[in-house]
Amino acid sequence: MIIKIKTHRPTLPFVSVATISVHFQIFKPPECQTRTGPQDLVKKEAMWRSFVLRMSSKQTNLPPTRHSMTTKNPITLIGIDCATQPQKTGLALGQYKEGELTVSQAYTGKKGMELAKHVSKWIPDNAPVLIALDAPLGWPVPLTTVLQHHQAGLALGERHSKGDELFQRTTDRVIWQYTKKRPLDVGADRIARTAHSALAFLDGLREVTQLTIPLAWIPGTLSETSAIEVYPAATLISRGHSASGYKAKDATQRRQELIQALSTEILIPEELHAALVEVDHPLDAVICLLAAADFLDGEVIAPTEEQLERALYEGWIWARRNPTIHTKS
Repeated sequence: MIIKIKTHRPTLPFVSVATISVHFQIFKPPECQTRTGPQDLVKKEAMWRSFVLRMSSKQTNLPPTRHSMTTKNPITLIGIDCATQPQKTGLALGQYKEGELTVSQAYTGKKGMELAKHVSKWIPDNAPVLIALDAPLGWPVPLTTVLQHHQAGLALGERHSKGDELFQRTTDRVIWQYTKKRPLDVGADRIARTAHSALAFLDGLREVTQLTIPLAWIPGTLSETSAIEVYPAATLISRGHSASGYKAKDATQRRQELIQALSTEILIPEELHAALVEVDHPLDAVICLLAAADFLDGEVIAPTEEQLERALYEGWIWARRNPTIHTKS
């Protein structure tokens, strides 16, 4: 049985690539008209992304065309609670239509499961999909720069530095400012192994599906199957829910309470509750679906123009805008 609860999400403003002519080879902003080499291409791509973001944020006079699936067809969302082993990876499949998010599948992977092949079966041939991954998808620029020239025995970066600039990404600091919850440092914590696995999964998914699956950078739009980085803790805190106490093996009651708290925004069939209560991995994957819906609604913290170029290298956590540290569940 599904208890259907209407939410108050705004209609998703899909703007297709064809509508705004944002194919790099079709329409280039003035600063991206020339290329001279691979490194120059990366810089020009950053300029291009910044230009597109400016167009989006300034709400320029573009035709208000909507993707047909916003009114008739559900949008497929995939949530992945990433891990280094398939049997610790949470997987969730959802559909988003007219402000309603429904979960159709949620479970933990199995030992030996080929995750890319498994998830590829969830991607339809005729409609874009948004994949939300709970894992860092890049490393801090200062760290990658310093490591290129580092030699054993020498100081890493500034001698008197605490290391935050090296080990934390810009997006990690932004999330901390909004939520007072600090993501694990991909440059210093074991989460780096999870990040490696997540990127390998994405690469494998591209190979299996023969899709480019780029990272999405413009909230509120989806023109092709894309991926985003999310952080379930920030998604929970943004709604006033506590992000602690539900991951322990014996925290079944806490997970049950969290499922109930999220039921005002997510339609979860009763037959999935057992899997979500048993362990935290599929529950986190479901929260990834909610973060994906926030991205599609445009209700997320986006990088500023100054932050965008670094975000293209480091990755960006898409979390609901205006989070609060006051919790209610």
